[in-house]
Amino acid sequence: ALSMWQEGLSLLDELNRHMLKTTTVNSDQYNKLSQMLRAELYCNMSHAILFSSTATSLSSSVPKDDDDKKKKKKKRVKEDDLKVASEHAREALSVYNQLRATAAAAAEKGNDDATTLLYASSMGRALSLAASCYALAGSAITAEGLYQSSLESLSKCSSSDGGSEGPPQANIHLRNTYMWYADLCENWDKRESDVVRLRKLANEVGKGIHEEEEEGTEEEWLKKDGLNGGLWFFSLGDFR
Repeated sequence: ALSMWQEGLSLLDELNRHMLKTTTVNSDQYNKLSQMLRAELYCNMSHAILFSSTATSLSSSVPKDDDDKKKKKKKRVKEDDLKVASEHAREALSVYNQLRATAAAAAEKGNDDATTLLYASSMGRALSLAASCYALAGSAITAEGLYQSSLESLSKCSSSDGGSEGPPQANIHLRNTYMWYADLCENWDKRESDVVRLRKLANEVGKGIHEEEEEGTEEEWLKKDGLNGGLWFFSLGDFR
């Protein structure tokens, strides 16, 4: 998957060069689409590097015994891989900051930007991935601040957190952030209550995502890798 996403970035670069030569497309809309897709690919690559081999640590349930705790123990990410994941998260944040600044400028001129909630969701995801990079690097305080910023951004667009009705993947990103934040607190002394609280919130969001599916399948959904939230880049209606 990583090689395919990297190829996707190369194809975007090639497509951008082609689009510079044509006037048959709406340049503003195309720029939004291509930049969003680029940032989502960066997020996917960062996520895959950080968590693809640690799916057992992403369960949102509180471990019941020592065996469960051992299963939840994270594998270490290699230092070189962590640097690459951090760079991907940084690139995604840079793109989202540019898009958000453009949207804010448009809003000041009275032009409503339908992508505001989409930006909030995607920015929240990128912040959460950056936080996870800091957490794995041992910078717990910085990681906590970024997780909190991520939750603030996601709360604006996640229906599960009382926000406006944003893109459906926002709830998946919110669930991920609660779980990863809980994992961070689990490695801190005297943060047991936060671990329980955050994992409970992750469970509630996960059940909310799956509330309309068949009864008895909620637990299976909660075990799904959060990377699934990055495979739905956006809907056409997000750019109306």
